[in-house]
Amino acid sequence: MASQVTSPEAAEAPPARRAVGLQIFASAEDEPRTRRSTDVVVAVANASIVVIAALTSRLLAGLEASFAEVVANVPGFFDTVWRLLFWPAVVWSIVLLIVAVVRGRLALARDLLLAVVLSVLGVAAVAAIVMEDPPGLTHLLFGSDGPPVFPPGLVVVAAAVISTGSPHLTRPFRRLGSWLTGFQVIGAIMLGAALPSGAAAAVALGLLVAAAVHLAVGSPGGWPTASRIQLALADLGVEVDDLTSASVHREGIALFEATDDGGPLLVKVYGRDAGDAQYLASLWRRLWYRGAERPTAQSRIELVEHEGLVTLLAERAGARVPLVVTAGGAGQGDALVVVRPLGDAVQATGGTLTGTDEAAVS
Repeated sequence: MASQVTSPEAAEAPPARRAVGLQIFASAEDEPRTRRSTDVVVAVANASIVVIAALTSRLLAGLEASFAEVVANVPGFFDTVWRLLFWPAVVWSIVLLIVAVVRGRLALARDLLLAVVLSVLGVAAVAAIVMEDPPGLTHLLFGSDGPPVFPPGLVVVAAAVISTGSPHLTRPFRRLGSWLTGFQVIGAIMLGAALPSGAAAAVALGLLVAAAVHLAVGSPGGWPTASRIQLALADLGVEVDDLTSASVHREGIALFEATDDGGPLLVKVYGRDAGDAQYLASLWRRLWYRGAERPTAQSRIELVEHEGLVTLLAERAGARVPLVVTAGGAGQGDALVVVRPLGDAVQATGGTLTGTDEAAVS
């Protein structure tokens, strides 16, 4: 069910047929990439987790050894369950690479392969530093049945590939990757492939690798295609024609222009960067100004519903603002605000002002 704030104008419209089907990629292949400050935060945070996990493996070695004994005493017939938890993340990583190649997204395939290479190098380096007598690289990568290593290579590789591909995917598949990574951690611990500290370090190292790849080559903001937004609008009960990308964009927000029976419409689609930008801005205010509000992360749905509600309140107060048609979430996790602008948009002609024009605007 789509969550939305709707004006009386849209409430009178007949319900549209809900779009069906799943879309794996969140944006077009040629979408511009950017390097994001959030990736720096992710890299630093996960590097810290790797260090903390390494120290924990030394300081709490006795406790983890006792935990390993408990795991070893679990009946062997549960091993099938643990393997069913462990291997799907690896399979999903391979599927992502194959789909990227088959669908012609060679840049994404390159990113995933780069994540694999960096993961293998990271596993070898961390194991050499942390483990007193590290096994060979083959066991580090494929030793899923123990003895435990720090970090388990397949967990690192799968986490890195899934996280590297995550910005390119729609929300259902991003969530799938997160769940599979969590299941793999449980499977690795219960199979004896890793102790808790090693499993935590493996996921953190994978996320660190993914952040490094995103910082090196950039990542998309999840800008949706026009066809996908048209389906999302239909899901919200708004049928439009001539949906095109607007010439002006805001940070984290994709703007589309369209028309319906009532005239021109402006569609604002909140991308993942919108929430990040809002959180970082509130964090900066918290650090810079005394008594500022505590920074909170808002979902894209909350952002569009907030904008829709504030615009409706401004309209009721008599302010000259665009008319809200609808606002909410629909489609493949898209968050949209649809407004009907007042007046005509200013068109850039590329010409120069004449003397008469200059006098008119002076």
